[in-house]
Amino acid sequence: MNLISTDLCPCGSQQSFALCCEPLLSGRRLAQTATQLMRSRYSANVIGDLAYLRATWWPDHCPPLTQDQHIKWCSLKITTAGCEQGVGSQLAMTKLTRQQRQAIDRAGLVGELSPEQPIVQFDKVSFVATYQDQTTQVFSQLVETSNFIYLDVTEAPIGAEFCRRWLYFDGNADWRDVSLGRNDVCLCGSGKKYKRCCG
Repeated sequence: MNLISTDLCPCGSQQSFALCCEPLLSGRRLAQTATQLMRSRYSANVIGDLAYLRATWWPDHCPPLTQDQHIKWCSLKITTAGCEQGVGSQLAMTKLTRQQRQAIDRAGLVGELSPEQPIVQFDKVSFVATYQDQTTQVFSQLVETSNFIYLDVTEAPIGAEFCRRWLYFDGNADWRDVSLGRNDVCLCGSGKKYKRCCG
């Protein structure tokens, strides 16, 4: 999908692409919150920016990525936003999950953590992303609570490029097919009834 700066941003913010996710995708600006990063990663999926998805994924967690040309992403709804004050929850090591502890250990930062000055921070964002398989015309939804991580240091053994920026860590995802009635509004974004559009 090709977007120009004056188009509405695909993340659903109702702002122009130029004022919303485009500066993040182009590298001119970093996401200031986990919610901003979540929105920008959705936009990256819409336009097929796999490089941005890789660059904003926690090291070792990013699987091989390919663009499915038959999938059209239709809409994003944030159901539970993360902290809007910038850096999110400051969690001591005792509050981390086993997987988070292992990831931080691989990053080489365990010895530097303390409850008094937490340098590893986490936030959560829940969302519903609707998409359509254009070969079958079937609509489906990705329902996920995503976990994001922020390393509040300028350098780390995993690399400085992963510091002082929000990264997607992992998520609890559920993929669901969507059933539409013939008189329901089509989810493709046309605004038409399903029976007069993709039905």
